[in-house]
Amino acid sequence: MIEKTFKDFFAGIGVPTEIETEGDGRSDHAPFKNAGVPVGGLFTGAGYRKTAAQAAKWGGTAGVAFDRCYHSSCDTTANIDDTALNRNSDAVAYAVWELSD
Repeated sequence: MIEKTFKDFFAGIGVPTEIETEGDGRSDHAPFKNAGVPVGGLFTGAGYRKTAAQAAKWGGTAGVAFDRCYHSSCDTTANIDDTALNRNSDAVAYAVWELSD
């Protein structure tokens, strides 16, 4: 349900998506998922490397991490992608509204 809500939002604004698997089971999700609480979220990077298809879809370079600064010294507010922040903030607001009914 959470994933479909986010997919619907991004489809509505014409932004292509794909299933996110890197965050599944990581520290932020695992305790909730293991307790049977539905989890979901948005993913825009971390250390995962872009495929050629992803680089063609969103820009950047194939074989290079989505976020080269993830958990490193350059991971500061200067590294924030304003477009991604704006879209994801809107998506979270949309999901809260839709799922609170």
